[in-house]
Amino acid sequence: MMRWQTWLLVLVAGFIFSASSMAWSAEVHRMELTHHDFEPWDFVPKPGDRIDIHNHSDIVHAVYVTYPDGTIVNLTETAAQLPNTTVSWTVPADAEDGDEYVFRCWIHTVIRADMKVQVPASQ
Repeated sequence: MMRWQTWLLVLVAGFIFSASSMAWSAEVHRMELTHHDFEPWDFVPKPGDRIDIHNHSDIVHAVYVTYPDGTIVNLTETAAQLPNTTVSWTVPADAEDGDEYVFRCWIHTVIRADMKVQVPASQ
């Protein structure tokens, strides 16, 4: 019969392994933001992925993300993304398959990108 310390060690090791497996599978993707549009991207985001958004234009942008529940998240503390800088956003770990996140700019309201999350079959 195993002692309680052994069981605790097994449980902790299992938790660490399962939690770290998501971190290992997360990827970093890049989006390019031009003067008034996001360039098309060729990746499919999944929970835990980081999205780097590079301001490829010579004007200031203020990118934010609207979550499926209506929550709005600014991607910079000052709400201004200077030219040739990059801001990052991480797809929430609890995102569900088909969840849509909308990227917009507070300054240039014509800028919009809709991004759907795809949860891999193994998750």
